[in-house]
Amino acid sequence: MFKATQTCPSYISTECSLLRASSQFQNLEWTKVTWSDLRKPLYSGVASALYMLLQLRKTSQQMPGEVEGQASIWSTLYRPGSSSLLFSQGASNATDLKCRGKMDVAFVMDSSGSVSREDFTLTLQFAAAVSQALPVGVDEARVGMVVFSSTARVEMYLKDHSSSAALAKAILATQYMGSGTSTFQALNLTRTQLFASANGARSGVRRVTILLTDGMSSSMTNTANSARLLKEEGSIIYAVGIGGYYLPELQAVASQPVCSHVFTLDKFSYITAILTEIQKSTCEATIVIPPDEEVEGKIPEEGSDDTIETEEPGQDEHVEVDVDCGEVDAYVSYKNSNPGPALYDEFKKAVHRQPARLGIGSRSSGSGRMYVRLIARRLSRQEAAEKNCDGYNYTVGSKPNPQPITNILPSSVHSTNYTSTNDDPTANDDPTANDDPTSNDDQTTHGLWSAGLLPESLHPRKYRSSTVLLPLHVGHQQLSRFSLNFLASLP
Repeated sequence: MFKATQTCPSYISTECSLLRASSQFQNLEWTKVTWSDLRKPLYSGVASALYMLLQLRKTSQQMPGEVEGQASIWSTLYRPGSSSLLFSQGASNATDLKCRGKMDVAFVMDSSGSVSREDFTLTLQFAAAVSQALPVGVDEARVGMVVFSSTARVEMYLKDHSSSAALAKAILATQYMGSGTSTFQALNLTRTQLFASANGARSGVRRVTILLTDGMSSSMTNTANSARLLKEEGSIIYAVGIGGYYLPELQAVASQPVCSHVFTLDKFSYITAILTEIQKSTCEATIVIPPDEEVEGKIPEEGSDDTIETEEPGQDEHVEVDVDCGEVDAYVSYKNSNPGPALYDEFKKAVHRQPARLGIGSRSSGSGRMYVRLIARRLSRQEAAEKNCDGYNYTVGSKPNPQPITNILPSSVHSTNYTSTNDDPTANDDPTANDDPTSNDDQTTHGLWSAGLLPESLHPRKYRSSTVLLPLHVGHQQLSRFSLNFLASLP
């Protein structure tokens, strides 16, 4: 299989050239790849794809859009002699997505004169099929629709339907309009009206726009600009071509990478394949959080894996992840929109009621954006019982940085005025030797606390373990060996 592709024969020479020119594939020179390189998943995947293309082009065939046709190709060209049922079963398992959670989905339907009534009916069937596959509900997926020709109108808002059955029925009842193609108006209406909070849109949830069109709008420039504005406000856009579609405009509208956000709906049997890809990408879509808002995420029994995007915090701020009855691994990147255990700029863990503070200090990039992958899991039942918790959720939002410890006390405080007397002159100077708040190390601290100048949370008795010792300057005085355990957890 690999050997057949190694010389880059004419059937796949174009793809070999693309690999060589692509920084995304590390300018891969396929003719120099060895067998041992195939241990890398990327190389193994490329080898399989090149071999499949080679076999299809040798036999003058194209890859079918439906699973049954792909299974037949697989059993004859890729794994000759194997049962096509193996492929079908594997495809079924791979596409059995259990994506739950909140998402706001907008269908933008081209009902112009350049789209035939037959194709318009096909788009309605597609939208209904997608809707029935989503977990539609008030607290899960909300779906709305904009229909356009020479003008655009909101056919249904996100708040209008709370069940898949009612939603699909309403979609299929949509009337054909005819006339011109003002795609940009429809995208603007989606951004300003359909995704408005007053009409059911929610902050901190995935936003998905699915545009079904032939791609021949009245102004490609205006359409591309409207799509850009929509994407800047957090929506990913899929462009699904119908009828005699115009591919360049579909590509100009869709989110990146274009290869997984542009589809062509040639016949109804392709709906399943397109639907699977849209479901998968929707489940993995980034959640955009405005800098001044806090959002909450539920932690299901199987755990959760979400990626958020927000503005890079200012010098006096940070992004805080707080969790109740769970743990959250937070992987941060300032340039890669999909951080994770293999690629990140910063890593912090939030545990039950001990938040993770992200973005404090130096940054790796001046991109102005911050991407955080949050892998959350629940505490075990025993741990939850011990901590008396059952919330199983986390919150993410911008918070001010902790104040320097010197700001706790007013500058007028003089250390000698608040030093308590130690009754035991032989007290050990080891800060971990005893739990007496009036020991030598903590005379000043305890005296300040007794005088009401330190809050109860800073009582030295609370911080005898893992004690951090540091001088505290108050005015011109230095309070020696001020012991505060909580400083150990500060960045």
